[in-house]
Amino acid sequence: MHLAVRAPVGSELRRARALYGGFFALAVIGGGALCWWSGRSLGRFLARRVSMGSLMGWRFGLRVFPAALLIAGLWTALICVSWRVTMFGIVGSLAGQESPYFHENFFGVTCFALFLMVVCPLLGLLIVWRSASRQVHASKCKRNTDRSGLRFFADQQASG
Repeated sequence: MHLAVRAPVGSELRRARALYGGFFALAVIGGGALCWWSGRSLGRFLARRVSMGSLMGWRFGLRVFPAALLIAGLWTALICVSWRVTMFGIVGSLAGQESPYFHENFFGVTCFALFLMVVCPLLGLLIVWRSASRQVHASKCKRNTDRSGLRFFADQQASG
């Protein structure tokens, strides 16, 4: 007769959950920051390199949409990879002592990760688009006030 006994898990599981949970949260927040920063950089690049007339209407979309799609896809891939690393890291911290039904503990969080994988591409597109268009608009306003007559008028209006 053989008796199988599991050793107590102790604090390893708590530390692994905190470490990998923080890693996953950092990936989600960092991906949003990546979209915002990339959109700003793209907007500045377009404002410097392309004439303002070619950045109006659908032409702006043709220049921004492929980059926004790529960056939003990277954010989704980052969420997917970080989720897999998080799951394997937590299960790996148990060193083979997990119960046969341990995967059920991940059900709610897995649904949340899948929800993020659906929502974040759309949110990433929106973040990149808005931050790029804000940078283009800001540089357009700056270009309009750089002329000496308009600068004088803007200074008079600001002081008075």
